Amino acid sequence: MVTRFWPWVPAYCHPFYWIFCNSRRTIVSDAPYNFVPLSNQIVIPLWGSDVSHTKPFADGISGVIPYTLEALTPIMVGGNQTGQAPATIHFYQESGHYAIPGSSIRGMLRSVLEIATFSRMALVDDQRKAFRDLQHDDYKDYLTNKNRKDAFEPLAKGGWLKFNAAENIWQITPCDYAKIDHHLLGMGNIKSLSMTEKYNLWRPKPLTVKFTPGRPDRHKHSKDKHGKDKYLYYIKAESFNSGSTDGTLVFTGSSPTKHMEFIFFNPTHSKITLEQKVMNDFLEIHKDRENWKYWKKHPEIPVFCLVDKNNPNRIASLGLAQMYQLPFANSTHELISHTKPEHIHFDENEFDFAQLLFGVDGKLKGRIDCLTAPLEGTEQWATQQQGVLSAPKSSYYPNYLTQTKRNPNNNLKTAMDEDATISGWKRYPVRDKESPVTHSPNGNLDTESKFTPLAKGSNFNGKIVFHNLLPIELGALFWALTWGQDPKLRHSLGLAKSFGFGQCRITINNDNLRIKPNHPQHQTQSIENYIQCFMVYMNHQLKKTTWQDSPQITHLLGMADPANAVKFEQHASLSHMELKDFTQNKKDKKSLPVYPTTALLHQPDIELVTECSDYLTKKREVPPEEAVALWIEEQIPIIKSETKNDSDLEAIRSVNMAKAWLLLEGDIKSDVLKNLQERWAQANTKPSKKASQIYNSGT
Repeated sequence: MVTRFWPWVPAYCHPFYWIFCNSRRTIVSDAPYNFVPLSNQIVIPLWGSDVSHTKPFADGISGVIPYTLEALTPIMVGGNQTGQAPATIHFYQESGHYAIPGSSIRGMLRSVLEIATFSRMALVDDQRKAFRDLQHDDYKDYLTNKNRKDAFEPLAKGGWLKFNAAENIWQITPCDYAKIDHHLLGMGNIKSLSMTEKYNLWRPKPLTVKFTPGRPDRHKHSKDKHGKDKYLYYIKAESFNSGSTDGTLVFTGSSPTKHMEFIFFNPTHSKITLEQKVMNDFLEIHKDRENWKYWKKHPEIPVFCLVDKNNPNRIASLGLAQMYQLPFANSTHELISHTKPEHIHFDENEFDFAQLLFGVDGKLKGRIDCLTAPLEGTEQWATQQQGVLSAPKSSYYPNYLTQTKRNPNNNLKTAMDEDATISGWKRYPVRDKESPVTHSPNGNLDTESKFTPLAKGSNFNGKIVFHNLLPIELGALFWALTWGQDPKLRHSLGLAKSFGFGQCRITINNDNLRIKPNHPQHQTQSIENYIQCFMVYMNHQLKKTTWQDSPQITHLLGMADPANAVKFEQHASLSHMELKDFTQNKKDKKSLPVYPTTALLHQPDIELVTECSDYLTKKREVPPEEAVALWIEEQIPIIKSETKNDSDLEAIRSVNMAKAWLLLEGDIKSDVLKNLQERWAQANTKPSKKASQIYNSGT
């Protein structure tokens, strides 16, 4: 968490910020990624319902944007994969030539435009992550309770999970459980063995055993950080193999300090039916785990579960260990909706800016086509890399959740908190130079890959074909390609972006640029003018701040600016954390620091917007009803000023309104006339005689 020196000024703007951070390096977490804050405002263009491939806008534009993509660091866009672990990834080829596929360019541009246009964060799978964090009070409070004997008592109950095929439901038969010391099992030192290894070692002996359950009591197990004894409260198994109680031996996973397993006994005659949502969460968490692959073949599965505090007949969650992976209270979509519900819950026929450009599967065809960009000249290769390329887990809440407001006890926010929000749009900040890809910390070659990137300085020549875009939309595309014509900023593309690979710059080939307005009398504008159309439009849409000064734009640009990496690494690092640091950082309550920002190079200027100024509100092929009304409402004060008449009714009856209407083109003309006719009828009046003549001659 980054401290603010003044409540109204971001900390990184303060002159002593970097000195302060150097002295408090322990408060921040290292990561090769950072986040652009998610906006609580979403921009929905008014022309969305009019977008079509078959019905062109009167003011629409089509054409081709040729460009050169220059690799500023070695670049690797993955194609075929061959060989055994570590597998070798080969550079993408099309028709035998090295190239960047259009889908990669499209994805890179969309990730920028979704942020810059204040579109929804909708292309995110809804997952309910889980956590097992013995350092966090939330986790301990959910699964343990300190009782009257000053001992930690587990709240998880035991039970047998079984699928009822006749009713197509999952059910749990509750039971008691006792804990048994490893030395009583006669299996030697099994602390480091996995669950399946323990079961395999125990075989062929039966899992059903005889024992005597002791009474529930506290047992000394360890010491806290102050050297005070810590006690756990449970039933301890005695008289193993000679007692009078029947039970089933249950093994769970490994831990360096673990020295006990479980015996399930005394099952009840009743069954509790699991809600499908609870079972889905369990399966999502465990589907790829070794212990579930083992147990799903068995008719009955020993589980631990938490019972709903308000309903003893409802299971709230379950797992395969006593201190199991606890599902978070909030799913990914719920965390997103805490910032703005409309990111997730919206009318599927109401499209945001990015959807209008790139399309929506099954609903709307995109109007931008990114073609394959072949390599220019002979390929030059950089040094071969080998290491782990997998992305960090998004369940790591110190980084992926906003930590600017901690809990009252200064705990890190988790997805258990009602007000938890995601950190935002994930980005990999660019830097001056790439770093070597790192190997797996445990030497596991199955998690590693080999690849040889094309060298820095490699150029790719591509084209973007666009169809029936409005000037604002074309300006957005130009802005995203060139970062608003700021040459110092960079894109990131391909594999190993977290190590600085794939940084690139896009330059538009102006000589071969083709821009063709749909209307033969409309003039082509400059790239600068189209970009201004977009920026001025966005400024019109935002309510609480200017677009260029919004956290979304300044952070987006900040992570595209290599100069900021130098500033950032004065108090944190863009390197990957070591495995041990993930747990230690949570214990130390470290979180991801705010990334430095960059100001927009060319500011929005309404004076530079000429013909495009009309596109901010009015000129569309078939505007929504409210936009038609808006056009009329805009004309009324103008006409009242021209005629020196304060009557709204006289304004809509006037010849001046008819003259303004006559200048309209396309379907908007008939829509406006229909709206005016409705207003005349409601007021029991008609347009003036001269106005009627214009309407009759203009239809």
